[in-house]
Amino acid sequence: MTHRRLLAPLALLLLGACAHAAPPDAESASGPTWRRLPVGESGFTAEWPMAPRVSRPTEDGARRASFWIATAERDDLLLRVAIAEEPGGVIGDPTAAVNQLSTSLMSDQGLLAMGARPRTRFAYPGFHALGGRIDAPNGSAVTTAFIGRERIYVAVAIARRSEAAFAAANRFMESVAPDPSDALTSGPTGDDRWAEILWAPEEFSIRMPPIERDALSEAQLASRTGVKHVLEAREDGVTYRLRVYAFVREAPPLLEVAESVGVTGDTTPIHASGFPGIERRGDHGAIQRVYRTDHHVYVAEVAPAAGRPATRAAAFVDSLHLL
Repeated sequence: MTHRRLLAPLALLLLGACAHAAPPDAESASGPTWRRLPVGESGFTAEWPMAPRVSRPTEDGARRASFWIATAERDDLLLRVAIAEEPGGVIGDPTAAVNQLSTSLMSDQGLLAMGARPRTRFAYPGFHALGGRIDAPNGSAVTTAFIGRERIYVAVAIARRSEAAFAAANRFMESVAPDPSDALTSGPTGDDRWAEILWAPEEFSIRMPPIERDALSEAQLASRTGVKHVLEAREDGVTYRLRVYAFVREAPPLLEVAESVGVTGDTTPIHASGFPGIERRGDHGAIQRVYRTDHHVYVAEVAPAAGRPATRAAAFVDSLHLL
């Protein structure tokens, strides 16, 4: 199931959920009382100047996907949050899912809001985070999105006319926080010697034994020149290797990359953090996986020595998260 299908019913669900926004809490003479509140049981929290109305419409069928929707509104301010949950892991292109989710949240707010869809990367520990903002004389719209292991979170703040509304929108957006346990880099190692490596410039994290080789070089891949970063470790006669290729311009197409690195023959389509990839398995637990994003290619490999089966091959390749 892809997020294109997963999010298809969201626009209709959102219309019902947002039509009954909770009335604002009574305000004191000095202004609203801000409180950090959760959105259902999603683990997402934010500071709200008024109590939001939270609903959880669910996709029909096998409950493969479900949603939380929160809305708080007054004359000069609209705050909305939508969270799509897919147990077992996000499937499909997560950035496309973010676009669909944010479009559904803002479809009734005109062109101003639509121009603020989250497209710009920013750093947030453990999550693929995107933001957007647009300012105009009659209002501002700000968006933030987080992509986690099993959930996609999108928050929208639209301020109209007043400086107080602009300040409230900024405070709300600065406070939004996804569920820490949903971070792409979370999870048990299963072995104290295995450490998690979070490499922000190359936008990945992975768990592996102590690194014995860490090398950078210029390299060609599928007739394009980029920078190759190799991380390599050995344990019990098994080699664990990750190659990351970074390109200033767009990375080569996935099929060309797979052919260049030898991931051919009997292969299987896969994904990591929603990004497409190809897998090839060999004897004794050997695995090769290749993934492509806009500007990076990732090749994860497990190569066992003769007579030394790679019993932890899956633990290595499955731990790769693209941020």
